[in-house]
Amino acid sequence: MAYLEHRPVYLLESAGHLIGFYGFDFEQGQALLQDLFIAPEFVGRGYGRRLWAHLLGTARREGIPSFLILSEPHAEGFYRRMGAQRVSARVTPETGRRLPLLRVDRPAPPAG
Repeated sequence: MAYLEHRPVYLLESAGHLIGFYGFDFEQGQALLQDLFIAPEFVGRGYGRRLWAHLLGTARREGIPSFLILSEPHAEGFYRRMGAQRVSARVTPETGRRLPLLRVDRPAPPAG
């Protein structure tokens, strides 16, 4: 999580309780979604969609035209419902696990 020292991380909290967070990092000039996380007790309440909408706005403001997601297998369905497309898979050097690699291409912001 070295990106935490150099990149902003966005939190969703309520009454002092952390609900979720996300951040972007960059690898060889390509944006990567890092750590989109919802605390287990808040899963299924729409918070993932709220964070997703926020991160798309962040990507637009930061001029990120597309980004990759190295997804946990159980989260791939969520990302695909949000519009991500599976492009391949990667084996993580730390664990040797094969994880789905997804891509999100954002439409350009409305003119005007």
